[in-house]
Amino acid sequence: MIDISSAEIAKIIVHRVGNRIREEGYSLSNQEVKRTKDIDDTFLRHYLAPLVRSNDIYGFYHESDIGLNAVYHFTNQVFAEPSSFSEQSQNIAKHLYSASTHPKISSGELIIIFFTGLIVDGVTCDALGIYRIEMKDSYLDVDDDSGAFQLIERTGISLEKMQKGALVLSTDNRVFAIDSLSQKTKYWMESFLKITPQSTPKACAKIGGALLKAISSKISDPNAALELGNRISKSIEESETISLGVIKEISADYVDEDAFGEILSNLQGKSGFDLADNLQLDSPTFAKYTKNVTKQTRIAEGITLVTSANSSISKIDIQNTENGLVATIAIEIMGN
Repeated sequence: MIDISSAEIAKIIVHRVGNRIREEGYSLSNQEVKRTKDIDDTFLRHYLAPLVRSNDIYGFYHESDIGLNAVYHFTNQVFAEPSSFSEQSQNIAKHLYSASTHPKISSGELIIIFFTGLIVDGVTCDALGIYRIEMKDSYLDVDDDSGAFQLIERTGISLEKMQKGALVLSTDNRVFAIDSLSQKTKYWMESFLKITPQSTPKACAKIGGALLKAISSKISDPNAALELGNRISKSIEESETISLGVIKEISADYVDEDAFGEILSNLQGKSGFDLADNLQLDSPTFAKYTKNVTKQTRIAEGITLVTSANSSISKIDIQNTENGLVATIAIEIMGN
């Protein structure tokens, strides 16, 4: 558990990093940002809190020696000697440049923040926030031109959605990371940070939800998909945990072994987890990620029925008539 209510900002520095393939180079700042209380509050609210709330936890890795992971090494240098913050931030920027080899990577700012006063599992610690800005938003400003107010279009950094961020803790190997632009390129997680997901209850449940959704998408019969969702829901209600082996056993009645294996292999490649049969999913957490199967029922192509928490579909009867599709749906409402 992480408590950031007493967190403060000690240092901020900004560098500009381009795309190495396009030979855009980088510009390194020699001075920290001149901070104000408003700036500190903004970064605490919009850059620290969202990372911690995301609860997407990763760990550094390296093929041969964790000490050779560049970001792990440079951040630990800062924690050991805070006066090296500026120097190590420049090293981090240079490493980011070396990792920026995908043609779709845009040049932009790299903001590095030294946080203090975080409480992790009851222990006060420091943290280093690393943030990459690749896209800026347009906004209108008002300029007073000798008594005549003019509208001026400007560009700036949006505070509403973090693009790429990482929070490195001084106490252990945990890294909180966000990459909202991952559909364009995966360099942030894989090449720059070199991190892999940690198998937290949330992460495992999320994978389980993705597995169930993929299985359901391969079932053409709405009643069969409905039955799968109901059986999974029953297993969740009957036990505090549910294993991947149980999901596999239930799914065998609806998809063949090869299809299940292909789905599992794809998820394993994306997540980096070892998705063995004995992997246990926390039932209450898993239930949150099964709603797109247990509470959404595909009636036909392009038609999906969503039911509320206190209702469930018990049967679907679909007939193709000369006037089109006719569906009769039986819905049970709890308490009625």
